[in-house]
Amino acid sequence: MKKLITIVIVSIAFLNAKASFIKREATSNNNSQLNFRSAECKAPTSRIDLDINNVRTTILNGGDMWWDLDNAKYEIPKGSGQHSIFAGSIMIGGRDETGNLKMAALTHRSKGSDFWAGPINKNNVTTTSDICDEYDKHFKVNRKDV
Repeated sequence: MKKLITIVIVSIAFLNAKASFIKREATSNNNSQLNFRSAECKAPTSRIDLDINNVRTTILNGGDMWWDLDNAKYEIPKGSGQHSIFAGSIMIGGRDETGNLKMAALTHRSKGSDFWAGPINKNNVTTTSDICDEYDKHFKVNRKDV
């Protein structure tokens, strides 16, 4: 079971390669303001059902999982209609070289998307809507491929 959980977590991390970045900018009255930077990408729409062992769940390509945006989808044992988790998401954070906190935390799409599909340009932390559209899908990986 530990291996299954590890595989699922690692797979989800790879599927969501781009996070929104938040930059704090000082204003003239010494208050902070959040500045959201992202491509002009549409919210990811790809979803896939993970059906392994005795668990069936839905994984979305927007950083969230275990729901279909309305209903719980983490069913264990599968076929029982019992859902032990309603929703979950990825939170990624860290400090940059100057000590500023950078964070991408999903709010379950209550205020837009926090994650987009596809890689970002490492030099200027950007992407394009074409790249987002190209990567708005799930990639199947088998154990023998890893």
